[in-house]
Amino acid sequence: MKRLIKLGLTAATLALLATSANAAVTLDGSTAFDAALAPGQTSVVNFDNPNAAGYNFTAPIGSFIYNGADGLHVNVAAPPFGDTSLYMALQTNQVATLDTPLLKSLSLYIGSLDPTNSITFKGTGGFSQTFLGSSLFDPATGNQSNGDNNRRFYFSFDPTDKVNQIVFTSGENSFEFDNIGALASGVPEPATWAMMLLGFGGIGFMLRNRRELGLKATA
Repeated sequence: MKRLIKLGLTAATLALLATSANAAVTLDGSTAFDAALAPGQTSVVNFDNPNAAGYNFTAPIGSFIYNGADGLHVNVAAPPFGDTSLYMALQTNQVATLDTPLLKSLSLYIGSLDPTNSITFKGTGGFSQTFLGSSLFDPATGNQSNGDNNRRFYFSFDPTDKVNQIVFTSGENSFEFDNIGALASGVPEPATWAMMLLGFGGIGFMLRNRRELGLKATA
């Protein structure tokens, strides 16, 4: 019985840590122009092909998907430098949402980064953290033709934040991005481990009681 209580306390401690610890999203850096995905990531949204399973991208009515091969659309959209495929260009105050599995890491290519381009990462437990273009790279000038403002940005997530949604918006024209790569967590959350430990403890207690009852019956 004491062992079961000890296991229960351990499980409760893990569950408390799982619900109270909110580590910030980490910006791991960026690379000029569209570079490789981070290790383990696969392409999940690129606007040329169907989204990867489990990744649902919702864009507003009237949002724009352009072909980079068409070049500049003045005051509306500029393709991320070197991008000749389809890409998203959100206009002022438009909001697009990507629902995902629980994430371990994510990267995306942003073109002509503006100060008010905004990415918000949200988690199932109410976690939320926002990055503005001005905090992603300084200075974010909206330049359309150099590596400073056309970059792949890399993010990683703490499992306790349970990030499973990304919200894109901008306070000005435009927010152009493409080639989103991601790596799903695939690892049980601390709260899940806590429940598993508690379950194993209960099973062990029942087996021990059954064995003791069997011994008493034969004594």
